[in-house]
Amino acid sequence: MKERPSDERERDPYWTADIGLFEGRFRYTHNEPVIVRARIHQATERYSADDIHPDIVPVATRAGSRTYLHLQPYLLLPDIRLTVGLFPSPQPSGAIGEVVVAEETGVRREQIGAAQMWHYPADGIAVIWEAYLSEAFRAASLATDTNMQRLWVGIEDYLLTYLGSPHETDKIVRFGRDAKKRDGWKTAT
Repeated sequence: MKERPSDERERDPYWTADIGLFEGRFRYTHNEPVIVRARIHQATERYSADDIHPDIVPVATRAGSRTYLHLQPYLLLPDIRLTVGLFPSPQPSGAIGEVVVAEETGVRREQIGAAQMWHYPADGIAVIWEAYLSEAFRAASLATDTNMQRLWVGIEDYLLTYLGSPHETDKIVRFGRDAKKRDGWKTAT
């Protein structure tokens, strides 16, 4: 099926990669399994001691380069166009018209959440600043929703792939939580 960007923003060169994150089930898709994809922006940026808060970002290197990653999770959904023929006057049922043509013109991206993170290669730390699914795409609270858990695992798996071998990154730190040590990763000092 042809992917047709629904607006100019979707052709924005800001997004540098596109990946599959996980398979999920959503009320929005009638609980049918769908692949959650993510558009990704990455940029290398300089930072100094003024840019980081040691209580939040546990890095020893107070200045250097870090990689900023912005992920936009989305679903690819059918782009359906309806042509409605209007009645000359409203019907007793309240209807003002009827669908005369329904056509699928491709697919569209439906953004379902957001994520931001930084990687500090000198310290071997990746900090996930935020990662969430919008409320309309959750069946439970942020902490207990199955798709939220899949989103976090998908992002962590992507970071493992993006950041290379476990020797390059010791910890993934979730903002507001203790560092999460991955199985097989060396223990950070």
